Amino acid sequence: MEKPKKYYLKLIIISLTIFTNIRMSSDAATLQYTPEQYDTLIRFGITAPLGIEGYDLESIHALTFLDWAKENPNVPDGIEYIHVLKMRFVKVTEDDESGSLDEAAYQKFLIDLPSLVARNPGAVWLIGNEPDRRAVQDDLTPEKYAQRFFEVATTIKNIDPNAKIGFGSIVQPTPIRIRYLERSLTELSNLTGSKESALALIDIWSIHAFILNEVGTWGADIPPGFDCVVDSCDDAILITDFSDTYSIDIFIERIQNFRDWMKLLGEKEKPLWITEYGSLFYYWEVYCPDEDEEYCQNPYNGWPTERDTINFMIETFDFLLYATNMNSGYSVDNNKLVQRWYWYSLNDHLYSFGGTLLTKQPFFCNFKSEISIFL
Repeated sequence: MEKPKKYYLKLIIISLTIFTNIRMSSDAATLQYTPEQYDTLIRFGITAPLGIEGYDLESIHALTFLDWAKENPNVPDGIEYIHVLKMRFVKVTEDDESGSLDEAAYQKFLIDLPSLVARNPGAVWLIGNEPDRRAVQDDLTPEKYAQRFFEVATTIKNIDPNAKIGFGSIVQPTPIRIRYLERSLTELSNLTGSKESALALIDIWSIHAFILNEVGTWGADIPPGFDCVVDSCDDAILITDFSDTYSIDIFIERIQNFRDWMKLLGEKEKPLWITEYGSLFYYWEVYCPDEDEEYCQNPYNGWPTERDTINFMIETFDFLLYATNMNSGYSVDNNKLVQRWYWYSLNDHLYSFGGTLLTKQPFFCNFKSEISIFL
C-alpha cells in the first residue's frame, strides 16, 4: 500500500532531528545521499545563533545553515553556508546609545567586499537582515535599503558573476512590509534605470516568516520610513491573541499571498527562500512560575506551549515541502511555492526564544514521541 506523503515527511523530520540532542565528534563519517534525498534535505535549513562549533551538521542531516555572519571559515565539507551581509553600520555614543548611521564604516565594508567575495566564489549572499526592523536589526528606510543593495549587489556581481544574491529578508510578508519592498524596488529601478534591470540583480527572494504584531509595544513594529501620522498604516497587523503567532492558517495565507505578489511583479520564475522563521515565544512552561499551579494550567492569551511549537513546526514543514500552485509556483521546481526554509533555531537559549532544537527540555523528547507513531 502506498504510504501518504506525511509518512515521508515524518521520516525526513526524524532525519533532521534524531541527533539534535547529542554533540557529535568531528570525525563522524560523511553521509552520502541519493540525488532525490539531497534535493529534499537541502530544503530544510537551520539557523545557528550560537554557531556550529561542536555540532556535526551532517550527522543531523542538515545540509545548509546560516549564522548571520559575512563568512565562516569552519564550515564542514558538504554543507552549504549562506552569507548574510547586514546593512546596519552604526556609531554608538554616550549621547546616542541606539547609534546613528556610520557612513565611514559602510564605506570600509565596501572596500573590503571584493576580497570577501573573491574568497567565496559562487556563494549565496543575502543583502540585509530585516532592513524593515527598527533599532534591533538593519533599520533602514526602503530607499536607503535599495541604495545599499544596489551598491553591494553590483560589486558582488562584478567580482563574481556566478554569485547568487538574495533581496528582502523582511521580518514577515505582511501588507505594510510588502509596501516596504515596493518602495525599495521603485528606488532600485531609479538607480539601475529600469524595473527590469533592478529585478535582474535579484536571484533569490528572501523573506522571514514570523507572525508578529506590528502595532503597539511588542513585535515587528512599523517599518522605518513609514510615518503613520502622515501615511496610512491601516494595513499594519494588530495581534491581540498570541495563538496567532503560531497559526498555520495565517502562515499559509501569507506565503500564498507573497507568491501571488511575486507573480504580479513578473518574478514567478525565481526561487523563494524563507531564511528565518519559527515560533519566537519561549514556552509557557518556561515562562509560568512553578509555584502558581492553578494559573499555569491555562496559558495566558494563547501563549504557546511546547506542544504548540512542535505542532507548528510539523505543520509548516508539511506545507512547505508539498505546497504547489500552477499559477504562482516556481515551474522548474514542480510549481512549489517555497524552495528553502530555515528554522529558528538550532541552538538559541530556551529562555530567550522558543523552538530551539538543541535542548534537554521536553521539546526534543516530545518531538520524538510525536513522530514515532509514523515509524
